[in-house]
Amino acid sequence: MQPVGPGASTVSRTGPAAGPDLDRRTITSTNSASLDGVFSDRSHLPGTAGYDAARDGFDLSAIPAPDVAVSATDEADVAAAVRFAAGRGLPVAVRATGHGPVPGVDQGLLIDTRALSTVTVDPERRTATVGAGVPWARVLEKCAPLGLVPLCGSSPDVGVAAYTLGGGLGPLGRRHGWAADHARRVRLVTADGEAREITADTEPELFWAVRGGGGNFGVATELEFDLMPADALYGGGLYLPGESASELLAAFGRCTATAPDELSLSVAFLTFPDVDAVPAPVRGRFVAHLRVTHLGPAEGAERLIAPLRAVAVPLLDTVRPLSIDQLGTVHGDPTRPQPVSCGGAVLPRWDEGVIDVLLAEIGATTPHMLELRHLGGALARPLAMPDAVGHRDAGFNLFTSAYPGAGFSGAMAMQNELYRRLLPWSGGRAVYNFTARPDGRPADARGAFEAPVLSRLQAVKAAWDPQDLFRFTVTIPPAGTTNRADSDSPRTGTAPSRAPHEAGHGPSSVPVGGGTQYVGAVPAHPRRHAGPHPRGPRRHVRRAAGREPRPRAGGRPAAGHDADPNVR
Repeated sequence: MQPVGPGASTVSRTGPAAGPDLDRRTITSTNSASLDGVFSDRSHLPGTAGYDAARDGFDLSAIPAPDVAVSATDEADVAAAVRFAAGRGLPVAVRATGHGPVPGVDQGLLIDTRALSTVTVDPERRTATVGAGVPWARVLEKCAPLGLVPLCGSSPDVGVAAYTLGGGLGPLGRRHGWAADHARRVRLVTADGEAREITADTEPELFWAVRGGGGNFGVATELEFDLMPADALYGGGLYLPGESASELLAAFGRCTATAPDELSLSVAFLTFPDVDAVPAPVRGRFVAHLRVTHLGPAEGAERLIAPLRAVAVPLLDTVRPLSIDQLGTVHGDPTRPQPVSCGGAVLPRWDEGVIDVLLAEIGATTPHMLELRHLGGALARPLAMPDAVGHRDAGFNLFTSAYPGAGFSGAMAMQNELYRRLLPWSGGRAVYNFTARPDGRPADARGAFEAPVLSRLQAVKAAWDPQDLFRFTVTIPPAGTTNRADSDSPRTGTAPSRAPHEAGHGPSSVPVGGGTQYVGAVPAHPRRHAGPHPRGPRRHVRRAAGREPRPRAGGRPAAGHDADPNVR
């Protein structure tokens, strides 16, 4: 279909009026013939061949169960599916890699976009153009020989489209900004079933909204985005004893206060299982996994992270020069499907009260991983061509993810309590791709955007999707309508989700489902250290039973966090 320009009047922006909701019996009995006529063997009803394949994905805890699934092979299929759904009052969900949540999909139409898998790189223009089903691994593979790097996420298996349109927080963000900042063009099927070319020239307001507002405005079929030059990459993981958490966080705070934009740091606290698949140095250990990414030579990177190395002797060291296609190994995210229970929040700045809360949370028996990621740099700078990405002023992003088999109800409750205790600092705010709800309902966008941005997004939603056809995401209700999130209890922060982001997929270097798999990045000959630290034994972290950490304005973490390594 031809792009529709800003002056086009032949296509209605509002699309067809939605008909009455149809349950699965109605779909099955009255529409199977019309489905076959439109999609042939690419439409799947429950119980038919292809239905399960169309709805599977990375997250095994939230497998959607739509009335009908469509395996799209091209943009025309996507447009036909949207028209079919809109004409029958069926909400539309989208599935690509399955890393992002599709909450509440027990009705409606699901579009599987995995077959939209083309990747084209233009080295002269430094751009890539990809189909909606493409994961970052394929883009990295294409870019590596050209010395160009995309603003990918921590996991190379996450889909480009949802990650980018939800903002896109990656390991090069401090140097180059959010992935959404660098989207040049989006092919989007809107609620009227028309495929449109969305750019700053053709539809400036919609282009603003889709870059950060996620899948609320249509189904993306293709994206074009900038690539960055990368002469030298250096990074990997330092796996330190988890008992050094107090001193490591103190050093982390000092390093991030002066870090140049070329350096991105995060630290995760987690416990590895005692199984053969995990490398011996961290097997069965509670560890602090420091993630390092540096754009520049090794010497400069090592000077910057020297204070972090000085905290404790690493149990395992994978920091080394990286090729571009190795960028996705830094965080060591899981690669095999697993159940996911996650949560997230943004924090305005480094605060010792926050560190008290975190130190009281982490430990060898905690049923979830906890990651603190440094923001700032280009992530915080205003753009010449603004987009809808929220919370650019945040200093840090917090992410938690339950271990597979940890018992989701308990892990979810513990994460909820953590985010409740952090409300004085977070204000219930979260990055869009880290915003979701544990109850299977669409997440509340009010925590993902500042109020003026959300109001503007709602106006765009009302113009392009007044029937709220695209609502299985971090839902942005059309202006003048009721927020679906209001049917639940009041927000007490950003609750854990069955899956994160990053519409993407959060960092979780833990064993994954279907058998244990170690997913940390281990080079052929990692540097492994043993023996006592030259500064003597490190202090341990203690969680004082029944003790609520005190919010404090500054100074080192409160005394009493340095005894028992078997923290909760």
